[in-house]
Amino acid sequence: MKNLFSVQLVRIFGIAALVAVIGFSMVACDDDPGGDPGDNPGANPALEFTLITEGNEYYDGDYSADKVETADTYRVSKGTVTSGTVVIPDTHNGKAVTSIAQQGFMETSITSVTIPNSVTYIGSSAFYNCTNLTSVIIPNNVTHIGTNAFYGCTDLTSVTIGTGVTYIGNSAFSLTGLTSITIPQSVTKIEAGAFYMCTELISVTFESASTDFNASNSFGIGDLRAEYLVGGAGTYTKTSGDGTIESPSAWTKQP
Repeated sequence: MKNLFSVQLVRIFGIAALVAVIGFSMVACDDDPGGDPGDNPGANPALEFTLITEGNEYYDGDYSADKVETADTYRVSKGTVTSGTVVIPDTHNGKAVTSIAQQGFMETSITSVTIPNSVTYIGSSAFYNCTNLTSVIIPNNVTHIGTNAFYGCTDLTSVTIGTGVTYIGNSAFSLTGLTSITIPQSVTKIEAGAFYMCTELISVTFESASTDFNASNSFGIGDLRAEYLVGGAGTYTKTSGDGTIESPSAWTKQP
């Protein structure tokens, strides 16, 4: 009888320990593919979400030590997505999705992406070489577009930059198919090569007269910065050249 009682105790404590381990594993896991569809209506269930914890936020890698992410929110990446349409939700498991991971969708064959207003940071190389991506609307809550974010998106012909963006990183839109772009008044810094080798880019509109950008190649090799320093805010059109070393571009401000 005593032995039988001992066996029962072992069974009870064994089950309790197993439940505790399972519960701890569920709480401790940061990388979370998918989630409750009711929490992410219309979102891709194959996306991966990582909870950003205090001390593990991304920092601005372009000559600054400023944090560009918010703790206790989610960072999103491709998960098992390789192509097609991507819809990023604004929340996951009850917390905001605020960041697109560095290299998050790099070299996938996605054709479109919907970025929610909750996102404030688009990571470095987030959409690097997504050659089938044709257009993107960057919401007004995004403040920082990282280095190489859309580099090599050769079919990308339409980009709307939100009115909250303050920073555009090195080569962020280099080697894209853009023909025109509007730089909002909020943008204070455009790094070197941001629009370099955009050979089809023929129209740039600056909404501010005080946007700082690299003299030599932010918009390809040419005289756009010199013209902008004189002309200030307004629309500038390319009159010759393609912005390469071999063929520097000439720009003129429109009346």
